[in-house]
Amino acid sequence: TASDSSQRQNAEAAAASFMAEMRSSIDLGELAKIPLLLGLLLYLKGSSLPLPNSRFRAYGRLVEHLISVHPIARRRAAMVTPDQSELSPEDARIAFANLAFCLQANHPEGLVDGRTAESAISQFLQDEILGFGLDRAEARRQSRILISFGEQELGLLVRKGPQELGFLHRSFQEHLAAEHIARMPFNEQCAFVGQHCTEPSWREVLLSLLHLTQRPEEVAELAKAIENHTRSTSDRF
Repeated sequence: TASDSSQRQNAEAAAASFMAEMRSSIDLGELAKIPLLLGLLLYLKGSSLPLPNSRFRAYGRLVEHLISVHPIARRRAAMVTPDQSELSPEDARIAFANLAFCLQANHPEGLVDGRTAESAISQFLQDEILGFGLDRAEARRQSRILISFGEQELGLLVRKGPQELGFLHRSFQEHLAAEHIARMPFNEQCAFVGQHCTEPSWREVLLSLLHLTQRPEEVAELAKAIENHTRSTSDRF
């Protein structure tokens, strides 16, 4: 029918537009090779949102979608209210960024048991500097809610064994870990970059950090920290 023909033409045009955007960006083309990320990029395109033009912007956009956008749509569709958490999506993102940093630093395989994850988030929520200064009981309550929310509502956390969980994809863990580092005082960021810049496991995290850093002078300082560490290392040999 004419209606079917029109729908087919629209679908073909949308597919052609999507493929053109993939070909125009090497980063997006690489992301599209991963079925999970390809599906999320297709969802963004289907939502009439412009696709990001770098993989770092893509990670940030996809994390934002998982934490802030699609759970709201789910609740509206199911006509339910949020869980008993007083943390905003932005606060939840900060807490998940801390968890990502903990996994990146202490669990190279990217897996942790649920209790350890809850403990890490609880300690962070009690922190009065980087966290939210909650009392211990409330921090423990909120940590349980966040783990459940991240797994069952957001899909950002996934079970990868009877007791172990991790982030949906390693790229999300690395990007969120970079967001956590970006919240540190800048002198601590420089020290951290200098300390870990030659470690392969931190490469994508530090590249994300450089992307997240807005001020050119701070990007230059971070680059200087890398240069100084590289020079001091080479001087030893």
